Amino acid sequence: MGYTRENVEENICDCACSDDYIRRFMEYYDHNDGRKMDGLLSERRKQLLDELHECKTNIDRLDYLEYRLRQEEKVS
Repeated sequence: MGYTRENVEENICDCACSDDYIRRFMEYYDHNDGRKMDGLLSERRKQLLDELHECKTNIDRLDYLEYRLRQEEKVS
């Protein structure tokens, strides 16, 4: 059966992409423009990695705050 247009669109939707992003990607898909599809995928991947790194930094900050508060409890 193969990988259909519907499969591609479903995968793009599952990646939390905006409606505009999905529309553009599917337009490139319909025109078989692999270079532009690759560009969009790379751009989205970078955005997701940036978000991941930001979340990790926030978790690290929370962990540090928790550590410091526990240290204060030991001193008090």
